[in-house]
Amino acid sequence: MQLGYGYSMNKKAIIPLDISICGLDFNHSITGRALTELTAHNWDQGRGGVTFISSDVLNAFPREDIIYLTADSDNCIHELDPSKVYVIGGLVDRNKQKGASLSRAAQSNVRHARWHA
Repeated sequence: MQLGYGYSMNKKAIIPLDISICGLDFNHSITGRALTELTAHNWDQGRGGVTFISSDVLNAFPREDIIYLTADSDNCIHELDPSKVYVIGGLVDRNKQKGASLSRAAQSNVRHARWHA
């Protein structure tokens, strides 16, 4: 599962990121049940760990701090701003829902960008 892999790689990173997983219902979603099987509730929290937030990202953080990362954006960023909240859209954009993150960012009136190293 991508979330488990991402958590594992983040823990090994020289400078780990703070990860929040928003809008997840452990009892009533396939992803939530899969994370329960991975014992995600035991994952470290805080620096380099994972915080689970039941509300949607748009309700969990100020909109002016949210930036959807999506390959479909025309806006390029070359470095991360630690004061911002980056939503990884690639988890859905890569498959049958192409453009979903860009569309959601536009509909929600939040910024969007693509990573360009």
